[in-house]
This record gives sequence, structure tokens and C-alpha cells, in this order.
Amino acid sequence: MTNFIVVTIFTAVIGGFGWAVLKGHEIKRRRDGERKVLAHSMGWSYAGERDGNVDYRFAGDTGGVAWQMWYDPDRGAKSPTPRAYWHCDNLQTQRLSLVVLGRKRYQLESGTVGRVLMGVVAGVAEVMTGAGGKVDKAEFYEGAVEVTGLLPSFRERFAVAVAPDMPRDWVDPQLQSLLLRWPGGGNSRFKGQDAVEITLSELGLRITVQRMPQDTACWRHLAQLGEHVAQRLVQAGAQATARAAA
Repeated sequence: MTNFIVVTIFTAVIGGFGWAVLKGHEIKRRRDGERKVLAHSMGWSYAGERDGNVDYRFAGDTGGVAWQMWYDPDRGAKSPTPRAYWHCDNLQTQRLSLVVLGRKRYQLESGTVGRVLMGVVAGVAEVMTGAGGKVDKAEFYEGAVEVTGLLPSFRERFAVAVAPDMPRDWVDPQLQSLLLRWPGGGNSRFKGQDAVEITLSELGLRITVQRMPQDTACWRHLAQLGEHVAQRLVQAGAQATARAAA
């Protein structure tokens, strides 16, 4: 009788595990199919095969601005922080010249203690890797200027800092709205001000979103945000050049 009970429990456990595995594969296939449909409808390309740390990626080209988006689950880390990325190589500056991130994090990073800690971390990383010329936030914050004249609701949640020689009139109401209002509305546990960071440097224009939901609405929103930031920066740069030549 005891053996029968053990066998029964063992069979139930194996069956449950098998069902969970099959269900996981089914969900993965469904999400992969949804991403393919999204890419096709938006005129993007899509690669669903895992490549190193990247589970899948999108790519597109809007107004001559080529970009990529990808998802890194941070697999293998003790405290994984999944991240979605939007990246454009077309726009670059000689060094870090723009940072957009949540107000709380900005206050922490741009303060004296934050700059010292980032400087130490950057120095250790350079010694260990032997690579110089990396993005140095501590140095950036020393001379950065915070953009003003933005919506009160936006400034309460986000900060926009630029190098002194960067245009400051490119953060329009639409961009502020895109950063404030992610899909899901107030019912979503995802908060943009806690997750989003935008940088412009010698590495290009990049948006990093921590723990972004993987649904197609969020990917569509991230692409729209990236394209809008890129277009606004291109326009601001052209206007600044025209004023200088006048």
C-alpha cells in the first residue's frame, strides 16, 4: 500500500512538472508569434533566436534613424534584473552628453556621494578591464545642466540633464507624455520613473528599461519613445547649426 502511494505521488509530481514545461513552451511560442506579428505590422525585422545574453531583438529604420531593440533577461545573475534596450548608432557625441532618468535616482547619482561612488566604480572597472574612454557619469554630472521649463508633473518624476553645449529645447510635451504614460496606466506595477534611463554618448543613443513587461504594447511604446527622442535631437541639432550659421 505504501509503495502504491509513493508511486502515485511520484507520478503526479512528474505529470505536473511535464504539464508546467509544456505550458511554458506554449506561452513562449505564443509570445514569439505575437512579437512576429508586431514586427510585421510595424515594418520591423525580428529575430526570435537567443543570441548570447539576448533572448530576441527587433530592428527598424525611421526617417533615416536605424535602431535596434532587444531583451536581456540577465540570466544567471544572483539577483537578475531583466532589461529591455532601444539603441541607435546614428546619433553620437564625443562623450556622455545627455541623461534622462527618474528624479530620485538623479538626485542620488548627481549628489556628491553618488559622484564619488560612480567614480570609484568606473576606476575599478577600467583597471580590471584595461579599457579607457568609457561613459563617465561622475564627470558628466560635474558640469551638467538640468533642463527646466518642463511640465510640473514630469519634473516631479523625471530629470533631464545635458552637457552645457547641448540643446535644451528638444524635450517637448509629447516626449514627456511618452515617458510618463506607459501601457497599463495606473493599474500597472511598472513605473517608468523607476525603470527608464536615456543616455547619449560616444556609444550612441540608448534607452534602458528595467523589468519592462514583455507584452507587445510595451515594445511598441519603447520604439515610439526611442524614435521620438532621436527625431527631436536631430531637429534640435539642425536648428542649433542654423542659428550658428546665421
